[in-house]
Amino acid sequence: MKKFGATSAIVAALAVPTNIAAAADYDRQLGLIVSGVVESWNGVQFIDNDGASSDDTVLASGHALRLSLPLGDNLSIQMDADFEWNDKAFDNDSGADPFGPRYSVQGATHLSWRDPASYLLGVFGGAGGNSAVELDGPGSSVFDKYDYGFVGGEAQIYLSNITFYAQAAYLHVGGSDEFGAGDGQIDDGFYGRGVIRWFIDHDTRLQFEGLYGEINYFGDVPSYDVAQWGVRFDTTIDAVPVVGDLPVFVGYRGVLRDGCNDDGTADQTDHTIMVGTSITFSGSMLDVDRRGATLDAPNIGNYLTCFNGVGFVP
Repeated sequence: MKKFGATSAIVAALAVPTNIAAAADYDRQLGLIVSGVVESWNGVQFIDNDGASSDDTVLASGHALRLSLPLGDNLSIQMDADFEWNDKAFDNDSGADPFGPRYSVQGATHLSWRDPASYLLGVFGGAGGNSAVELDGPGSSVFDKYDYGFVGGEAQIYLSNITFYAQAAYLHVGGSDEFGAGDGQIDDGFYGRGVIRWFIDHDTRLQFEGLYGEINYFGDVPSYDVAQWGVRFDTTIDAVPVVGDLPVFVGYRGVLRDGCNDDGTADQTDHTIMVGTSITFSGSMLDVDRRGATLDAPNIGNYLTCFNGVGFVP
C-alpha cells in the first residue's frame, strides 16, 4: 500500500505540468477576448540616499487598471492607468522629506497583433507626471515635478505555461522644479525591460522582472543609469468569509539610480514591499494573459526622481 501510494503521488506530480499545458493550449485556440485587470496594493518603501542625511521609510500604495478590446481575430488595443504614491505625497514641508519619489500617475495605450498560441508583437505609447523632493544646494530641498512621455515596442512569446515579455521605449521628459532652481533638469532617455511569468496553475503565477534605463540631464551634467528589479507571487485564497475567493499577491521592487547628483557620483536606491489584490475579468489569470489584458508599462515616474540638485557634494 505504501509503495502504491508513493507511485500514485509521483504520477500525479508528473501530470500537473502536462495538465496545465493542455489547458493552456485549449484556451489559446479560442481567440481574443474583452478583458480587464484591476490591481491595488499597499506596502512599505525604504529610501536610501547615498551621501545625504535624508534616508527614510514611508508607507506606499499603488493602483492600476487595464482594459483590452479585440479589433479582429488577432489585433487588439489595450488601455492602462496607473497611480502610485507614498505618505509624503501631500506633505508640503520639503525640508522634512526624504529626497526621492512622492507620487506618480501615468496612462498608456498598446496596439498589438497576437497569435494566442505562440506570440505577440506590438507598439505602445503613453504619458504621465510625477512629483519628488530633490536637493537644491547644501541643506535645502525643493519640490520637482516632471511631465513625461514614452513610445516603444514590445513582444511576448508563449511557451506552455510560461510567458516571456520584452519591452523597449524612448522617454521624453519636460518640466522644471517648482521653485525655479532649473539647473540639472532631466531631459530624455530610454529603457529596456524583460519579464518572465510562470503560471503554476491558471490562477497562480510567479513573476520576475528586470529593467535598465538611462536618463539624460540638460547641459554638461552626466546622465544617470537606472536599474530596476522585482519579483511577485500571485495566488487565490479560497472561501474567505463574506468575500469568497480572494486573489492576492505579494511583491518586491528595487530601484537603483546611479549617478544621481550634479557631478554624477552619488546613488539613490529605494526598495518597496507590496501586498495587494489583482482581479481579472473574463477569464482566469492565464487566460487573460494569453488572450486579453496581458500588457503593462513600468512606473516611469518612480525612477525620474534623482536628487540632481545645484551644488550638492556628497
